[in-house]
Amino acid sequence: IGISYATGHFVGITTHSMLVAPISANVFMGNIYLLTRNYHSKYWGKLYFAILLICSFVTLLLAASRAAIIGLIVALVFYFYEINKAHFLKFLYIIGLIVLLLLITYSFWSPYLDNLNRKNDYAIEQGSMISSRDEHWKKRFVEFKSSPFVGIGFSSVSLNNPEGSTFSSDGQVETGSSWLSVLSMTGIFGFIVFLYLFLRAGIDLLKLKRKNPYFISYLLSLLIFWAFHMIAE
Repeated sequence: IGISYATGHFVGITTHSMLVAPISANVFMGNIYLLTRNYHSKYWGKLYFAILLICSFVTLLLAASRAAIIGLIVALVFYFYEINKAHFLKFLYIIGLIVLLLLITYSFWSPYLDNLNRKNDYAIEQGSMISSRDEHWKKRFVEFKSSPFVGIGFSSVSLNNPEGSTFSSDGQVETGSSWLSVLSMTGIFGFIVFLYLFLRAGIDLLKLKRKNPYFISYLLSLLIFWAFHMIAE
């Protein structure tokens, strides 16, 4: 509708694909949950969620975040498995149906893969599918080794070598991995605390699963998505 708060391809309430992608993936998962639970019984309500699902899918493809796409796939498989654990054939049927639907509609959504294809082509030229993250990951380990217990400081990166530390004058940094950021910035002590919070959330959800299996499975799938997404973003 012409609203723009940024320059370049990514506009609106976000300014970068690193934000567009996970938000889109979370919206996609949310609408999958609402549709599978028949949250809105009326036709127009279901149509509304379906439109949101399609919009979030297209936006995710445009954002071209491989980490977000992989994380979403894993989260989706987990969600459908959990809600159909007692009916494994139904789980296989749903997964097969989704794959078939994607194949049938490929001509409609394939044009939105241009950004993703360019990323993959560049990675192949560099000789590694993780070439865009390789230097970042190496730098985080170097930072961790320099201060393994307490880290180098929150929201900090080493300035000794620009390779693997993308930063700007206003304090923004790109580290290539949230997990490695916690490790390099807060050290072993900080990482243990963060990991405890993350795992505790998963354990608490598992304890509540009997009370509301669909909703808890949905929340667990979001947790799994973030666990995968944070590897490379």
